[in-house]
Amino acid sequence: TDRPVNTSGCGPSERDTDGDGVNDEPDDCENTPLGHPVDGAGCPIPQLLSPAVGAVLDNGCILFDDEIVWDFDWADVPGAGRYHLIVSHPNDIGPLVSHDNLGESAFRFPSGGYIPDDFQFGWMWKVRAHIGTVWSEFSPTRSFDLEPPDFDCMIDTDGDGLPDSHDNCPTVSNPLILDPDTKQYYQADA
Repeated sequence: TDRPVNTSGCGPSERDTDGDGVNDEPDDCENTPLGHPVDGAGCPIPQLLSPAVGAVLDNGCILFDDEIVWDFDWADVPGAGRYHLIVSHPNDIGPLVSHDNLGESAFRFPSGGYIPDDFQFGWMWKVRAHIGTVWSEFSPTRSFDLEPPDFDCMIDTDGDGLPDSHDNCPTVSNPLILDPDTKQYYQADA
């Protein structure tokens, strides 16, 4: 077969036009910017920005709804039309977040409630990019941890375990009582 060669006499399987370390044949992502890390198919791998390795992210409050907000950010990948973000914990059945149609290189995860102590440490996140018709490999996995539940919850002036904003008497201690029949908590009158 007739295969085009460059001025040095190299065919597509012997040359690396974009200088990414993967020869043109089988480079699935031609024209990768010089110096950008690529996978084995020559496609750029997203570079994770934040949260940083070992970061400690927000957790919620046990007794009242306090929105948990996690922000994920990675460098733009040249030519990427969308991204796939996975956020998971090894003790969970599946990923907490798995979005494969993100149009920008950032994602905010808001959630109500709180994450229990068993899931405080060892969270992981990674991203891959869709370039042309192919997905790149995932970025290296990065870990993060969470604050303990109630770490930054509202003030409890009387120390009864209930934030002032939800306490029927914030200056007199009257803790929550568990109703054994309904399994619901209520606050006794002070």
